[in-house]
Amino acid sequence: MTNEEQNSLVKLRLEQAEETYEAAELLLANSKYGAALNRIYYGMFYAVSALGIKYGFETSKHAKLLGWFNKEFVNVGLIDVKFGRIVRDAFEKRIKADYDTTPLPSNEVIESLFLDMRLFIDEMKRFIQTHP
Repeated sequence: MTNEEQNSLVKLRLEQAEETYEAAELLLANSKYGAALNRIYYGMFYAVSALGIKYGFETSKHAKLLGWFNKEFVNVGLIDVKFGRIVRDAFEKRIKADYDTTPLPSNEVIESLFLDMRLFIDEMKRFIQTHP
């Protein structure tokens, strides 16, 4: 893959993260909390995917991508540990909401994750832009 192709894919994934943020915002405004929770996680997933593409790591496996993210960036102190917790929490809640028969987290918890989503996407964008 050329640098131009790589940069184009990184840009695409970051655009997907932003679009998914907007979708989550609309869903929350319409009290669609389960769908919003799904979009909250996927917005973060797209942002981590952009980071992966930038550093030559691609996978469709969510757990594998998050493990790589933690190993290569969080555990070594390149990205604050709170961002590892944010995406792990969103991933776990999304899995439960999509596949378990348990109730959704409270609306307040989902709204808090939405705020964390914005922080997370912004941090991934910042890191991608400031680290060659």
